[in-house]
Amino acid sequence: KLIERVLASDTMRGIPLTTEEEGVALVAGAWAGGQRCALLMQSSGVGNCINMFSLIPLFRLPFFTIVTMRGEWGEFNHWQVPMGSTTQAVFELSGIRVMRAYNAAEVREVVEAGAAQAYNACTPTAVTATATRAPPCRAGTRLPRTAAATATASTASHSRPADAPATMRNGDGCPRSAGISPIRFSTPA
Repeated sequence: KLIERVLASDTMRGIPLTTEEEGVALVAGAWAGGQRCALLMQSSGVGNCINMFSLIPLFRLPFFTIVTMRGEWGEFNHWQVPMGSTTQAVFELSGIRVMRAYNAAEVREVVEAGAAQAYNACTPTAVTATATRAPPCRAGTRLPRTAAATATASTASHSRPADAPATMRNGDGCPRSAGISPIRFSTPA
């Protein structure tokens, strides 16, 4: 929804991209042209940007990106787990500071702080937002059956097969439920 809002906005210029790494170059070009820009993407796109991230320290760019996380707590698509579990490390190894919004109520404050950090302190910054804050867990922790049933019932297109175990695991061994949608950014009424 965030990208849809930007594209529909009269006060912002949204530019659809073919791939996420194009966005890194676009942010660099916008800054060189005297404009501020934010790259919006899912965590799965961060891996596509690794080579382009080298532009940021070379040209001392105040890079700013907002990333919705996939492959974490509640992810139904196992292909999202590898990049989702390494997104923060990829950013940090690329010299990009990471700030995190764990719930919708924190998004505005964290995004504003991240943008200020990127543009006022010239510190490359990524703001990541997650669908839900995962409870502290250790490998072997079981997810209550009621939580799994509630989560799977909420999204019929990604329901858990009847014969599947009640506890599923994500890439770091923590329990997860199937079918929780990524965060939806909305303005309070």
